[in-house]
Amino acid sequence: MRGLPVALGVCLAASLSAGCGLGKAKQEAVKVAESYFASVKQKDYRTALALYSAEFFQQTKRDDWLEILKKVNTRLGDLKSYRLTGWQVHTNIGRGTYVALNYRVTYTKHQADEAFTLFRPASGGQFRIMGHNINSPGLLLE
Repeated sequence: MRGLPVALGVCLAASLSAGCGLGKAKQEAVKVAESYFASVKQKDYRTALALYSAEFFQQTKRDDWLEILKKVNTRLGDLKSYRLTGWQVHTNIGRGTYVALNYRVTYTKHQADEAFTLFRPASGGQFRIMGHNINSPGLLLE
């Protein structure tokens, strides 16, 4: 019976330390998203593009995404504010860490829900945006 409390204590400590790692991953990914929003607010789309991963641009050409970001500004208006509405962290041992961030974004003409998927390889480096979805009825208007 003595071994059970010790084993539970070890499991609890391991869970808490893993949770701390997840919180740190979330914070680092949020910093990237905040950099993205700061760049978009300044209409500095080229700086925003630097936050995306090479994998993202394998699916969507860099110049095409640049034009899409400009069109989002035309249709939704200038960025006013954003609020994190949800997040999730997933670590794939040996591959890296994925962070999903969901934001409610207010532009001058319309609101949008934006979802980011960020990835940092297990080998290290910075989180990069590898998926970005922008949903707003305002994109279909005008």
